[in-house]
Amino acid sequence: MSKTRKKNIKDIENGIRYIINDCELINGVPKDEFDCLTSKITSSLFRKTNQGEIASLIFDELRNHFGLSLEMSECNNIAKNIMTFWKEH
Repeated sequence: MSKTRKKNIKDIENGIRYIINDCELINGVPKDEFDCLTSKITSSLFRKTNQGEIASLIFDELRNHFGLSLEMSECNNIAKNIMTFWKEH
């Protein structure tokens, strides 16, 4: 993988991390707490996953991995912000 591609992936991951952390899903957690979710979302985006699928991924991960119970509409809003970011980069 080229250095440019690695930098691009890191930039995407950092942007997604910012969006997720900005939601303050769990107060006071380290900034890298949701990196497993960030990686899954990044991989999904490169596989051309749509907004609904990203929202479902977020919903499932937050519920099953982190024990959080967000409404699907909240996950949809996060996915919408991620897709907007993705389209701009």
